[in-house]
Amino acid sequence: MYYGNKRENIQNKHRKKEKNEEKYKLVEQIVDAIVTGDMVKLTKPDNILEEFAKKNKEINMTQLRKFFNNLNNIKIESYGNPNESVSKFMLLLPFVKYAKARNLVDDSFVFLFEKFSEQLLEMKTPKDKAQAIKNFQEAMKYLIAYSKYYGEKK
Repeated sequence: MYYGNKRENIQNKHRKKEKNEEKYKLVEQIVDAIVTGDMVKLTKPDNILEEFAKKNKEINMTQLRKFFNNLNNIKIESYGNPNESVSKFMLLLPFVKYAKARNLVDDSFVFLFEKFSEQLLEMKTPKDKAQAIKNFQEAMKYLIAYSKYYGEKK
């Protein structure tokens, strides 16, 4: 009996690891679509955001809306001072990590913010940075819709 439980625990850990790897691959695809401006990948039927929402049913909807509201409060300036918009976006990252510490979001949601932040900092022109943040705002709006649809019913 003991060995059966141990084997089952090992199999569960292996499945969880595979599931997380799938989520991280989805995040990379999502960030790539946001940065390149390929929003069709995020809106077509059976898209990558929809798949992400299906695999992340445990995301707290209240927390997701809170991030979305904070994200939408960022005024995007493509020609004025885009660094201010980038700085405000970067200030969201500690709050995402805090939500993870409280088990309100999972690692893949944190990875989404981290990966996008990295890409954002690597962009050269203010116009590209502003457009990327706008695309991220749109993607979050879609993620909320899919998460509401596929989320755990309480």
